[in-house]
Amino acid sequence: MPPLTEMQARIKHILEVELPPLEAFADSATGTTTEQGEQLDTLLAEVQNLQTNVSRTMTLAEVRSFVGPTARILPRETGTQATEPDTDTSTGSDGEGENFSVGQDRAATRPFSTFSEFMTSVHGAAMPNQQPDVRLFATGASEGVPSDGGFLVQQDFASEIIQVMHETGQIAGRCRNLPISSVSNSIVIHGVDETSRATGSRLGGVRGYWANEAATKTASKPQFRRMTLTLNKLIVLVYGTDELLADTTAFETITVQGAGEEIAFMLDDAIYEGDGSGKPIGILDAPATIEVAKETAQPAATIKQENIDEMYTRMAPRSIPKAVWFINQDCWPQLFALERVVGTGGIPVFIRPNGSADAPWGTLMGRPIVVIEQASTLGTAGDIMFADMSWYIFADKGAPKSDVSIHVQFVTDETAFRFVYRVDGQPTLSSALTPFKGSNTTSPFVKLATRA
Repeated sequence: MPPLTEMQARIKHILEVELPPLEAFADSATGTTTEQGEQLDTLLAEVQNLQTNVSRTMTLAEVRSFVGPTARILPRETGTQATEPDTDTSTGSDGEGENFSVGQDRAATRPFSTFSEFMTSVHGAAMPNQQPDVRLFATGASEGVPSDGGFLVQQDFASEIIQVMHETGQIAGRCRNLPISSVSNSIVIHGVDETSRATGSRLGGVRGYWANEAATKTASKPQFRRMTLTLNKLIVLVYGTDELLADTTAFETITVQGAGEEIAFMLDDAIYEGDGSGKPIGILDAPATIEVAKETAQPAATIKQENIDEMYTRMAPRSIPKAVWFINQDCWPQLFALERVVGTGGIPVFIRPNGSADAPWGTLMGRPIVVIEQASTLGTAGDIMFADMSWYIFADKGAPKSDVSIHVQFVTDETAFRFVYRVDGQPTLSSALTPFKGSNTTSPFVKLATRA
């Protein structure tokens, strides 16, 4: 078969030099002669044959670049035997709907079954005189250049990470999630700009009238505000030594579980108290969050029943059925000791009648208690918070992107595994709400002030 460049040059010469005169005759009123028609058919047949050979040559070149120079292509005759133990030498089906021809490695055509199998293949690709697993190239590489040492983890592994993240997170799973398309890095959301429930201010300015209230009516309209969510990067980088990679089962558990839990922890922390600088805006210090003051002469680092009553009172009425109490675990002794003053004494309000023999209530004022590590230490604002997270929205790019490099820490015999999650979020309200009737504002987010 002629070299690829010669075949391409021949095709170009036919198309640019030999065919145009014959095409001119064919398009004329008189048409081509028999001899000219035969010449035209001959050139067209030659071009088709050359195109087939060019395609075949390029395909073989791609195959060789995948499997390496030492690989060989076995003949297609049925019954040919291969010396490699993992090579199928018969034509047919594997019983799972996949067809194989002679010499085709069945394992190489299938995706990696486990994350540990994938990591083992990546590690093996860095070893001297060892052929890389062709599936590494099939699943993708960094900019398509294998020498860069980057191999993209299959989507099913990335989904496994996001599943762990959702199972671990205590806050993000309660928020409104808005996926962003693959072609965008931000999203603009138009929301109702409501700051008051007073007449004429609901939905930012919508006003209703009873028919017999007045002769003239004033037109009204809602007010809107724009929320822009721009994706930030949350990155987890894991190094695996040769020794650790040898125990692939253990390393799979550590890597996938560890990366998922860390992403979940960091996302929850940002949603709870993020400052909005390179991360989501948290609910702790958001403009819409209400801070309930401590009681007069209240001792430091304490929680009183009056604090709970006031926080419950300031929760937006529509949010009460969905709100939960986020607390630091150091708050438990204070909750156990909660009492309501009756006359000169008091009665416990949290512990069951049988005292410590029974488990404490799992709710406070009828709403669930959720212990989170991200809550502030006892006595500091944010140690206990009453929140309806349906009023918080976060946008993401889908499952975390997972990449592997065999060269980042090559000199220390380590393989780098990187997980990137792109996300942003903020509360949907821009301020607390003035009630229709009443003197105190309400909000879906209520915290207790510092007791120092």
